[in-house]
Amino acid sequence: MIARRSRRSFLKQAGALTLASALASCRGSSSPGKVVWLMSHEATRKRWAESTIIPGFRREHPEITVELLTVPWAEHESTLLAMSAAGNTPDVFSQDGQVGAATFLQQKLLRPLDDMIDKYGWDLGNIPENSRRLWTFNGKLYGVPMFILGSFIFFNRDHFDQARMPYPPTDWDDPSWTWDEMIRRAQALTKNLGNPDTAQYGLYIAMPDLYPGVPWLFGADVWLASDYAKGIATSIDLSTPSVVAAIQAKADLMNSARVSPSAAAVDALT
Repeated sequence: MIARRSRRSFLKQAGALTLASALASCRGSSSPGKVVWLMSHEATRKRWAESTIIPGFRREHPEITVELLTVPWAEHESTLLAMSAAGNTPDVFSQDGQVGAATFLQQKLLRPLDDMIDKYGWDLGNIPENSRRLWTFNGKLYGVPMFILGSFIFFNRDHFDQARMPYPPTDWDDPSWTWDEMIRRAQALTKNLGNPDTAQYGLYIAMPDLYPGVPWLFGADVWLASDYAKGIATSIDLSTPSVVAAIQAKADLMNSARVSPSAAAVDALT
C-alpha cells in the first residue's frame, strides 16, 4: 500500500509543480517506502528534479525515499527496456528519448493517469488539447506533457543584412512565408558555390528525406490517422503523390534551386 501511494503522490507532486512529462509504470520495481524515477541525464533537468520535485515530494512524504536514476540520452530507452526485462521497471520515468509513448504502451510499461487526475483534481486546461492527444490511447491519458518541440529556423543576421533580405517572419500565421518565398531568399544568400573554401549556402534542412516532418510541411503524412489513435503502425505509404512531391521538393533545393549543400558537402562542412 505504501508503494502504491508513493507513486500516486509522486506524480501528484510532479504534476502540481511542473506538469512534467512523467509516465507511471504499470509494474513498478521499488520496494515499500521507495520510488524509483528514471530520466535521461541533462544537467538542467537533473537540477530541477533534485532541487524542486524530490524535495517537494519529501515534504509531503518524509517516510518515502526517491531514487533518481539518470542515464545518457542515447541509452534511455535501452536502459528502461532492460530494467523491465529484468523485472525492475522504474515506478516513474520521463519520455526523454526517441521512442514514443506508444511503444511503451505496447510493451505494457504504462498505466493510465485518469484516476489520479480525477482524485487529485489536476487542472490540465493549460495544456493544449493536441498535446494531450499525443498521450491518449483508447480514451485514456498515459502521460502529462511538459513541452512540445517543433521545427526551428536558425539564420545568420549578417548574411541577411548583406543580401538586403528581410528576416524570416516570427508570426506563425504570416501568409507571405511560403516554400517558394523561402527559396527566393535562400537564392539571394547563396554564393561562391564553385569554391569549396568560400561557398555559402542559403538553406539547409536538417530533417532526413524520409522523416515524416518533410511531408508534414506539405500537408501529407506517411502514417494512417487510425494508427496514431491505436499507437501502433500497421503500414507506411511513401508512394502517394503528396509524399513524393514533398520529398522531391526537398531534393530540388540541392539539385535545381542549388541553395542547399549536397550530402558530401554537409559531411565536409561537419
